[in-house]
Amino acid sequence: MVLPMLLIFYEGRKNMLKANVIRGTLDAALSNGADFSEIFVEKRSNQTISLVGGLVENTVSGQDYGVGIRIIRGTESVYAYTNDTSAEHLKIIAEKAAL
Repeated sequence: MVLPMLLIFYEGRKNMLKANVIRGTLDAALSNGADFSEIFVEKRSNQTISLVGGLVENTVSGQDYGVGIRIIRGTESVYAYTNDTSAEHLKIIAEKAAL
């Protein structure tokens, strides 16, 4: 059974989802008869420095963080993405995507 191992893997990660949040989100995603569901957690930092004539013209830095939920039923699939990682919001997003 893959799911418990997946939950254990994410449980100890900093800034990742808790096992009970993952389980609740997957349950909501599968609630309408889907064959498969998965969760992607993304955290990415980026920095850009633009130079003109050897001088710094512009600097930009940022961080992207969010959760994607993919649901597959037969040959159809849907993907939902959010940066609100609260358990309640993820459940709502998963339920809406499962329709």
